Amino acid sequence: MKRPISQSEERPSPPFKIRATSPGRLWGIKEWTPEELRVILVSYSERFPEEWVAYLGSENDNGFISNAMNAHICSFIEGLFPGFHPKQYRAGAVDFRFANDSSFHFRLWQPENRYQRRKKWLAQIKTGSRSRNGGCEWTDEQTETFLEYMEKTCPDIWSAYRDSYNEVGFLGVGTIQAVKTHVAEVFSLPEDCDCGTIMFGLRELANRRYEFEMLKPENNKKRDVLENEWFNNWRGRITFDEWREQLRRRSIDN
Repeated sequence: MKRPISQSEERPSPPFKIRATSPGRLWGIKEWTPEELRVILVSYSERFPEEWVAYLGSENDNGFISNAMNAHICSFIEGLFPGFHPKQYRAGAVDFRFANDSSFHFRLWQPENRYQRRKKWLAQIKTGSRSRNGGCEWTDEQTETFLEYMEKTCPDIWSAYRDSYNEVGFLGVGTIQAVKTHVAEVFSLPEDCDCGTIMFGLRELANRRYEFEMLKPENNKKRDVLENEWFNNWRGRITFDEWREQLRRRSIDN
């Protein structure tokens, strides 16, 4: 007799195609097809007309939605397409929202309104706890667009980005944050989704283009040593840039 599956055990997801975007291809995220998204969009607007109107208003006037609104969308998608891991429904809700922006062009999602959107988001956070409603996915073409934007408009930041990967093989938090702040200048985005996920594809693309010295396989051990040195010996005592300058002087002395 077969042993019954307990509620705590996860049943395998139905077969699906993993998306080609980054970082979804690394995390095994399902590619929600245009046909599936069309079913979700039409069904949600017909079954929950009041919630649909409230949702559109929040996207357009705030540039984000509440956690409860996002959970309701995820639950609805699960009802239509049962059997997947919760992370797939979170990704599906993000896809649902971007599909709607393609149709409605939400005012507060637009790059020119990013400061107004951010101000509203910070005010909302002060009223209580809020969590991110998923992460953005990036095609290779979008990542390339952003790389070229950084090269042309932010040469100092991009130089620090390239130097860090060439010299130590990883970035300091200052450079990471500096790069992330420019994503909203290029793309139409909601404030409650993590847009910093572009860093995954950006590193992959930049490394193919520039062949960073410390990302070469033969330098893996050396990079591990440097990571250990920074995180265990120096982080919190000096800045990342000061530490990199010490490494340069050390290299000259040797």
